[in-house]
Amino acid sequence: MQHRLKPVGLEFIAAAPGLRALVEEWRLAPVTATRTRVQWTFAAGAAAPLRLALRHGRRGLDRSFTTAVTNLDRLLAGKDAS
Repeated sequence: MQHRLKPVGLEFIAAAPGLRALVEEWRLAPVTATRTRVQWTFAAGAAAPLRLALRHGRRGLDRSFTTAVTNLDRLLAGKDAS
């Protein structure tokens, strides 16, 4: 049985050159008794060069987010996070 994702955090940030606004949302949903689906969404209001960099860096952001969540899962499970 899948559950709807529920927001767990909403944060507004703007502290980088060219960045006017950044909002991120985290949603967690239980998948099984031992698994949780994590969804991270963010939107940025930025100058054109930064928007271009974010667009082209999407795969790297996805990869780093997946790695970070995997490492957190391992850490919480008591396994080596390296």
